Amino acid sequence: MKLLFISFFLIFISFAADAQSRLGYTEYDIRNVEFPNEKFTTRFTDNNLKFIIWQNDRTVNYYYFDSKGLCDNCFTMPKSVGVLNYYVEKYNNEYVIVSDKEWKYYTKNGLVIHIKLLYLDGNNYFNYTF
Repeated sequence: MKLLFISFFLIFISFAADAQSRLGYTEYDIRNVEFPNEKFTTRFTDNNLKFIIWQNDRTVNYYYFDSKGLCDNCFTMPKSVGVLNYYVEKYNNEYVIVSDKEWKYYTKNGLVIHIKLLYLDGNNYFNYTF
């Protein structure tokens, strides 16, 4: 039973890592280096800004690109309340808590990633920005 729990926990952690932001990455890096086995959809905003989407059974992930082709905005939409609560607990334990819906992540290379939990169009989203 203990082995089963440990296996489940490790699998869940590996899927959870998938949804982390990729701010500053190029589309090529996100598609081919970070998630080479995922199927992406390409779309454009009304302002003609490019974004790509991929999903798994836990999250839907959106990556928006600036005019230089670098990801400058990410959204992760948890598909269930359990996944949503998992991320809130993870962020509370690993990042600086700004409020009950906002965190700061200080990276090894000195950048600060702002994470906000938003409620839009009937869904919860984590938004990642510099």
